[in-house]
Amino acid sequence: MFNRIVVQDEGKKLLDEFNVATKEYVNGYYIADSLEAVSTICSKTIKAGARIFNLISAEDVREGVIASRIAAHAGDIVKEVKGASDWDEKMSLARKRLDWDEQARLSLNPERSRQVHSKHASAGSACSMCGQYCAMELVEKFLGISAPKC
Repeated sequence: MFNRIVVQDEGKKLLDEFNVATKEYVNGYYIADSLEAVSTICSKTIKAGARIFNLISAEDVREGVIASRIAAHAGDIVKEVKGASDWDEKMSLARKRLDWDEQARLSLNPERSRQVHSKHASAGSACSMCGQYCAMELVEKFLGISAPKC
């Protein structure tokens, strides 16, 4: 769930056709607001006569609501709404402590969080989520700071 997309020249041509604002990031790569890109492309496509049919399930709606909550939360943080980053700080501390129960409790979908965690057991010195990119291992390796492992 990212608020920006990165496209190359071909993608920029498509975004330009739909008048979606882009900004050059580095040579040959461009950044665009993901919400603007998706909403503009969908809106103009539908106005041009395309019909979008989809068999939407309750789970699809639930995931859409969660995505909307994430986007709204990100917006609150950007707008510096008082207390908006408190949740993120609590989640970060729970991750640092490897407190899976607290992470699930703080998640937007605790049931799904617990389900995924139980399905993907940790292996080796890092959890299944991090694998070789475990932040705790990298902190210890490169900064010499002892950190708990998954």
